[in-house]
Amino acid sequence: MPNRNPNRLERAPRTEAREHNALANTPGESASLDLTAETYNRALRDVAVEELSVVRARYLEHRDPVRCAVGLSLVLRNFARDVFGEDRINRLKRIAWLNFLLRTSNEYVLRPDFIETMSAALYGDPVDVELPGDCSFWFETAERWIAYQAHRRPVSTCASSVGANL
Repeated sequence: MPNRNPNRLERAPRTEAREHNALANTPGESASLDLTAETYNRALRDVAVEELSVVRARYLEHRDPVRCAVGLSLVLRNFARDVFGEDRINRLKRIAWLNFLLRTSNEYVLRPDFIETMSAALYGDPVDVELPGDCSFWFETAERWIAYQAHRRPVSTCASSVGANL
């Protein structure tokens, strides 16, 4: 017999069918989820910031700037795909990707030393650039870049019927 806390409320698991029925039975509410571009952008930024915290935690464990740069680049790329579109982002390779980050911000958001050190970590060039001993400025810069995209209208949309999969 499992040990149960008598003060803990037991809740029924949430299912799409239950959510759909709850919405369908609410007067004036339709059974669909339509997010505004602003709300959707905020949700995308929140997810990206959460992913950055996972990369930061892993970095604090291993202290490897190359793995850190790869993780940061993946988080930023995933966010950029949602905001700017898959076709536009997927064709950006190597330094073109980093230059895209620079073009979609400004020198206060994304300093040139971010591009130089990330390039060195990701692609092994230029040779004379030393990798940072502490990558915290990379995380701060990535968070600023994500926040700077708040005015962008995401290319993808989030409008779906709650009951579509029933």
